[in-house]
Amino acid sequence: MKICCLASSFPRYKGDHYLLFVYEICKRLAKNNYVTVITPHDKETKSSEEMNGITIERFNYFFLKSLHRLAYGSGMAENVRNSLLAKIQVIPYLISFFLKAYKHVKNSDVIYAHVSVAGFVGVFLKKILNKPLIFHSYRIIKLNFINKFVLKNADHVIFISNYLKDKSGIKYGSVIPLGVDIEKFK
Repeated sequence: MKICCLASSFPRYKGDHYLLFVYEICKRLAKNNYVTVITPHDKETKSSEEMNGITIERFNYFFLKSLHRLAYGSGMAENVRNSLLAKIQVIPYLISFFLKAYKHVKNSDVIYAHVSVAGFVGVFLKKILNKPLIFHSYRIIKLNFINKFVLKNADHVIFISNYLKDKSGIKYGSVIPLGVDIEKFK
């Protein structure tokens, strides 16, 4: 199966711990599937690379990578609160994310989105390309427009806890807690 994973951020290099749990999920999926991750650039990242069987495609969302302020760092919500440049980059980020993902989703069997922003992009791709969308929800701070839109339009939602599932108001979906790599932690 060809899985296109949409992630609003992803480990940028070997040993990076930024959204490491998304990397670990994709690494396990890549054992039996073809997995492509669409994620934003950061200052020192490659446009395209392989990481443990995962194809990673990064998109540039502002003129110079050195001026990227939205993804990474303190996280998108915090970056937008604290940086005018991050606020300015929201629309270019969404457009760039959509365009990069479109190229890969059209050749995939399923869209697998992590975090609300990626889910938001995934909903439009699902509707345009008629692909199933799985949304992995890690937290729900508040059920704002974007969260409600993604939860309502996803074909399936994976929650990491019963608490999140109950808080979302969604009656369908699975609860799959984040696991522990028993090879690393004995």
